[in-house]
Amino acid sequence: MAKGIRLTEDDYIRLYPLWKPIEIQNEFHPHSHCDSQIRNYYRRLRYSTQGFAFKALLKNYMNDRPDDVSLANWKLMIESEIEEAKEKARVFVWQGIEARKKLRSVR
Repeated sequence: MAKGIRLTEDDYIRLYPLWKPIEIQNEFHPHSHCDSQIRNYYRRLRYSTQGFAFKALLKNYMNDRPDDVSLANWKLMIESEIEEAKEKARVFVWQGIEARKKLRSVR
C-alpha cells in the first residue's frame, strides 16, 4: 500500500447504502477505516444506518413495480440492478485509489 492512501468522503458516500461498513472495511482494507469509524462517519453526516437506508431503497424499488411484471421477476431485476450498482461503485472507488497511488508516486 502506498502509505496514507485512504478512502475519501466521496468514496464513502458513493458506497452508501449499497455496502455495509464491514463490507467496505473488508473490500478496501487497508485503505478504509474500521467499520465502527465508517458508521460514525455516516452518523455525523446524519445518514440513517446502512441497513435502514438499504431497506428504504428496496421499498422504493418495490413501489415502482409495473403492473405487468410479476413480483418474483421484479425482485430478480432489483437484485440484479443493485448488484450492478454495487459493482460500479466498487470499481469507481478502486480506480480512485489507484489514481491517488499514481499521484503519490509522481511526487
